[in-house]
Amino acid sequence: MAQKWSKLKKALSQESSQSLLKLIKELYDLRSENRAFLEARLVPEAVDSVTYRRRVEDAISPDPLSRKDISIAAARQAVREYERAVTDAALVADLMLYYVECGTWFATDLAYGEVRYFRSLERMFAEMLEKLEDVDESARGALIQRIENTIHRAGRTG
Repeated sequence: MAQKWSKLKKALSQESSQSLLKLIKELYDLRSENRAFLEARLVPEAVDSVTYRRRVEDAISPDPLSRKDISIAAARQAVREYERAVTDAALVADLMLYYVECGTWFATDLAYGEVRYFRSLERMFAEMLEKLEDVDESARGALIQRIENTIHRAGRTG
């Protein structure tokens, strides 16, 4: 992998800034994930966290009337993309906690209890707690209150 990157880096360093801009534009147009990543990284005020929250919610706790399947992988992918694009630990912790909240609501409201699903919620919760260490005091309080609410709600899942 490092060898491939080394060759790519060398090739990129020989390109003009105009051709690099053209390449980035092509990547931007290629996939919505590329677009979201570049916008989040380079124009942070343009990051639409609502889009990522919607992706997480639709995947981990789909509307039961929609007959959409749960997709743990799609929910985790949305979190990972957001984490790579956004440098603010509080924003990433917020989305991770939202993943857990959506899953907890889904499990308690619909009595959903697949073991793999709960393991995914536990893993995301553990990752969010680690990320919380990087969150400044002012943002941490609101997240802790949401964590307490989620733990209380989860206590009723059996």
